[in-house]
Amino acid sequence: MNLDFIVRIENIWGQQDFKKSEWGYINYLVGPNGSGKSQFINYLISKLEESKIKVRYLSSDRLVAWTKEQSYMSSSLSSGINLQWLPELVQSSRLKGQVHDAFVLLRDNIEIRIKVESTLSQLLNRSIVLEEIGGYIIPKVSKNKVSYSFKENESHGLKMMITMLTLLYDETYNCLVVDEPELHLHPQFQTYFLQEVRKNAGDPSLNEKKKIFVFATHSPNMVDIRTIEELKHCIIFQPSKLPKYIEQVGTDDAIRLNSLVPRMNIHHKQFFFSERPIFVEGHRDQQIFSLIQEKRNRLVGSGGTTFIDVSGKDELDLFFRLCQQLSLNCQIIVDLDCLIKGRLRETISKDERCKNYLQSQGISIDFLNAWGDIAQKLDKCIDELVKVQNITDEELKLLVQEIIANRNDIDKCRYLLMVGLSKLKNELSNALVNTKQEMSYASGKICAIIQGFKRANVYVLPNGELENYFFIQNHYNISEKNKNSSFISERDFLQQPNITEKDIESRYTDLISILDEATKGTTVDYKPLLLSYIIDFIHNIKKGVRLNEIIDETSLKNHTKVNYKSFGNILEVLEFKINGSSFTCKIRIKGFDTKQPEITFDEKTNDTALDID
Repeated sequence: MNLDFIVRIENIWGQQDFKKSEWGYINYLVGPNGSGKSQFINYLISKLEESKIKVRYLSSDRLVAWTKEQSYMSSSLSSGINLQWLPELVQSSRLKGQVHDAFVLLRDNIEIRIKVESTLSQLLNRSIVLEEIGGYIIPKVSKNKVSYSFKENESHGLKMMITMLTLLYDETYNCLVVDEPELHLHPQFQTYFLQEVRKNAGDPSLNEKKKIFVFATHSPNMVDIRTIEELKHCIIFQPSKLPKYIEQVGTDDAIRLNSLVPRMNIHHKQFFFSERPIFVEGHRDQQIFSLIQEKRNRLVGSGGTTFIDVSGKDELDLFFRLCQQLSLNCQIIVDLDCLIKGRLRETISKDERCKNYLQSQGISIDFLNAWGDIAQKLDKCIDELVKVQNITDEELKLLVQEIIANRNDIDKCRYLLMVGLSKLKNELSNALVNTKQEMSYASGKICAIIQGFKRANVYVLPNGELENYFFIQNHYNISEKNKNSSFISERDFLQQPNITEKDIESRYTDLISILDEATKGTTVDYKPLLLSYIIDFIHNIKKGVRLNEIIDETSLKNHTKVNYKSFGNILEVLEFKINGSSFTCKIRIKGFDTKQPEITFDEKTNDTALDID
């Protein structure tokens, strides 16, 4: 559908215009609260109506009058729908995005009622009863020939399903705009509703029974994208940023996306809703990384940060490229072998952030040529290493044995040596007498490339892969069975009820440094708000002394503006001395893990310069 739409929402995006001309028959607006979706909807509805499209809008509080709790808005419907004020109620519900008129449709339109009743009958063995008593329509639900109040005795989910389906089938409108369509709907109902949406989606100018849909949602369940074309009609909102969507897809990416998009599950689709998605290769990485940060009280999942497993390096590459187009600040944690082969290394090496850093380190802007040079140096080291006799270090011996066993797979040998360089650099330096210089060159360049990748928010695990950060016997030959058993062992360790942050940090030191960089190690920061309260507390003490309202510690604690009874939960007055208009006061902060729990101040203290370490 062609609709030239331009909107500027200055209080959220500043002096920027959002523009979109091509719209799908099903469109998704996704993003966190406060990113402008609701305001955007209002502008979009106005534009649609200007284009002679008949819009029915459903707000996020569309069901408020049919909840069990009585309120000013809902008390008028406690006895049902009064037929005398039916026109006003219907008009009001349409203006406010509510659903009262759904019951009028069910009463007056037998075709809609049959469709809705059929759904309820098949899914829940229920039917709708619309009684007319004393000038009122009284909605009821019937099950096993027993009817009961729709308002008081039925779940919000069923109420939502009945009204949403009714308005979906209403042919009075050819566009349905819904804010949070997932509200109160069980995933089974969400799936069914989307199936019905697909059946009814289409060009209303060609078929009057077809509709255009716009959904502003917070639920990955409600983003039903199956093709690249549908992906283009998913608009991503982020706080303080202009919304983005996929406009063009290159031929090569299109082939790969055609394979990826149909396989995007609910977990994958979390990246639409995340300001800082962190993509990892597999489910083990996702679970271990999440547990480590969770147990350390790092807020993965808040602030738009979440770990998402995508099952492979090439798919990491695809998600990285998607996020670039959508201006999403994605991070990637990937195994060391990403440097040896695969599309991801080519994409990242062309990223300006990475490319500029590598150039500053004297590494060719042509990554494949640069890697070829490193590979040659590694191969020379491998040739010498397999000939070394009488190795005494047991771990180095394991490394050499695995390299010998994999001599027919040069990429595997290079990877094994790279893992060895991260763990056994001194031992390898002693063993490689003739290629020590080559080893040093390769090691230095690999470290530089890893740092370059980090500039593009791609964090390479220098020890190899996740299991190389666990306590296992042989880091150079990890079977799938051993990977699974070590994963279970580490997961059990992390799920112990009495585990401390110190326990975790001593076990995963190297891994934690990477996770904290990728997640920014977010914790709840009480300091700014706590400090503002303490500054206010100090200011009121100074003012009370100046006005001679505070003359001793007792009057300080009883002073209404100081509000010590409330502040007593977070701080304690240790000392208060006063001499005329001069005073000194020492307070102690009782909680919040502050490193400097005591603050001393007097009448000359600049409260705004105070800080808490």
